[in-house]
Amino acid sequence: MAALQSLLSRLRNKKRHGRKIRRDFAPRTAESLEERLLLTNPDLFSSNPGAPVTVYLDFDGHTENDPDWVNIAGSPVTTVPFDMDGDPATFSLAERSTIEEIFLRVAEDFAPFGNVNVTTINPGQPLDPGEGIFVAVDGQDGFPASQPYHDAFLNGFTDTTNSSTTAFVWTLDYDSAPGKGLGREAQFGRDVANGISATVGVTLGLDIRVGTNAEVSPLAIREGSSIGLRDIWLTTPNSQDDLAVIEASGFTYAADDHGSTAATATAVSISGAVETVTGVIGQNDD
Repeated sequence: MAALQSLLSRLRNKKRHGRKIRRDFAPRTAESLEERLLLTNPDLFSSNPGAPVTVYLDFDGHTENDPDWVNIAGSPVTTVPFDMDGDPATFSLAERSTIEEIFLRVAEDFAPFGNVNVTTINPGQPLDPGEGIFVAVDGQDGFPASQPYHDAFLNGFTDTTNSSTTAFVWTLDYDSAPGKGLGREAQFGRDVANGISATVGVTLGLDIRVGTNAEVSPLAIREGSSIGLRDIWLTTPNSQDDLAVIEASGFTYAADDHGSTAATATAVSISGAVETVTGVIGQNDD
């Protein structure tokens, strides 16, 4: 009997010891995975929903079959999705953030024009002259017959014959593109946005050769200089009146958000140390 009690006592002690070991195990934690979007196009943005003119920024790849582009390239022009990390099948958080930056910069460039909607939402139909501009933002460099950085037909937005409303931006042509190793990666979103606005301007009839000043040369526009594209439009050193050309193409000004006289100016009620009023500088005399 004593032997049996001793055996049971050892078994109970062993079970208690085993349970204690299990309780001492560290809890398991799930590995945190980065959120990524499949290529259905990135996050959906629109600057002016319902506006009659669309500037569509396409980031998920495109095949252009327009005969005018096919005649130049020798075959349909296929762009690959916007890509910064070597994984063109999804949009990473960094890519989504850069796409949003690009959208916001382009939307700001065209904010003075009340009939224009800059968007990443696919319009679902071809954009005819006068209706919109399709910008394929490509994750590689251009095809051999293309211009560097970006390419579009001059007056493509207004010309109904022998032209196209599709424009291209070749993101890997920029020195700031990831992997170039030139220390300009932080400027990548700005450079691509400037390239988009510049190539849209070409479709509206703009000559982007804006003078001999290096800061406002075509290279500066494409690579991203210390001044923005809107600054170039507002202070062009050549004989072209950029804003007049844009307006003549069919982009119309929005109503002035703040008047330029004492009678029409926006009243500001000051309370506290800081008062912020936002607005859009739309024209040279705004």
